[in-house]
Amino acid sequence: MAGATTASCTVFFAKVEKVALRHVSIDPPTMTSKTSNQAIFLASVADNPVSAILFVQDYVGVDFNGPLMYMFSDPIVTLPPGDTRELGFRDKICELIGQVVDSAEEQPDEFFKISFKNGMTLTLPLDQDSRVQVEAGTFHHQRGKMDIVW
Repeated sequence: MAGATTASCTVFFAKVEKVALRHVSIDPPTMTSKTSNQAIFLASVADNPVSAILFVQDYVGVDFNGPLMYMFSDPIVTLPPGDTRELGFRDKICELIGQVVDSAEEQPDEFFKISFKNGMTLTLPLDQDSRVQVEAGTFHHQRGKMDIVW
């Protein structure tokens, strides 16, 4: 929308016979404002711990106590500052289990990065060179409902 300064979206979360609504105001993407993907993701998983890591044949899934993120591009996991352990990818990503989401950052066509309260980060590369298929990843706030496709 030309000249628009604020967009708005309503995110629905449904459970058996109970519906909760969250209204999220979103500023147009700039270097300092959240993208709509960040707002949708954070509205679904803020303060949630990672409850499971799913290793599938050619991709990885991260379960945030219900909401799921599938990563088809190879994710990058960094340990907290000061942690000098030399861990392989599987061990690093499993270190995320129990960690609580703090924030998310997106640079369209570059990366989507999730920061955790303990200082760890999980980055999904979005650049064309990192992709192994058309989508780099997807996010589902509830089973069967896709909210974000990168």
